[in-house]
Amino acid sequence: MKLKLQQISQIKKVFEPMVRVKLPAKLAYKVYKFVREVESEENFFTEKIREIANEYGKKDADGKFMTDENEQLLIQEDKQEAFRNAMTELNGLEVDVPDTSFTVDELAPLPLSVLDMEILKDFIKEE
Repeated sequence: MKLKLQQISQIKKVFEPMVRVKLPAKLAYKVYKFVREVESEENFFTEKIREIANEYGKKDADGKFMTDENEQLLIQEDKQEAFRNAMTELNGLEVDVPDTSFTVDELAPLPLSVLDMEILKDFIKEE
């Protein structure tokens, strides 16, 4: 299955809080296996974001990144478009992920929000 790197990061964030929760063995194994297999893709995504931030982010006199009131990275004025293009390209990059699926019944023990279910929708199969 192919997913965009940004989707992988979102999915991993849904599953991360579950790693210490006692789950049925089959579900725990599927979650563990999925998280482990997408970790390298997510690490690649994080590293590329760091590279983009280093190239386009504003830094103060001490070389520290500058952020706005919402803690969002400030981008150099003359590099705004290049930054947007780099992020669009990165977010659009598709990678192969394990062909893992879950039923709604399998996911029932997890405290998932509606947003979590939206993020996981490509991995939920109808029974």
